[in-house]
Amino acid sequence: MVRREASFRELVAWQKSMTQVEEIYRETRSWPAEERFGLTAQVRRAAVSVPAKISAGSGRSGSAELRLHLSIAHGSCCEVQTLLEVGHRLGFSTAQNFDELLAASEEVSRIIRGFIRSLA
Repeated sequence: MVRREASFRELVAWQKSMTQVEEIYRETRSWPAEERFGLTAQVRRAAVSVPAKISAGSGRSGSAELRLHLSIAHGSCCEVQTLLEVGHRLGFSTAQNFDELLAASEEVSRIIRGFIRSLA
């Protein structure tokens, strides 16, 4: 029997972070046009970085490299949260949208931290 390696696509952290990317892209479509190359681009890049780092880490050989990439993904989650806060403070997001996006990002962050702890 051939053993199939687990795919990064099966990781809950990757799945939820991909959903977060979609939600952030939808939310930032309504942000001011003059922010397209500023805050909008920055929060989108940070959001995309999360699943990208999770997948890159899972493709490495060894748990130390995976932990490093997960740590970077967690840092990107923190960056997303800060950038969403900036957007909200500037009036780009409603309180409800901000709260929902922040809660989703905090959930991804908790999952990543738990994943890191499980590798120690």
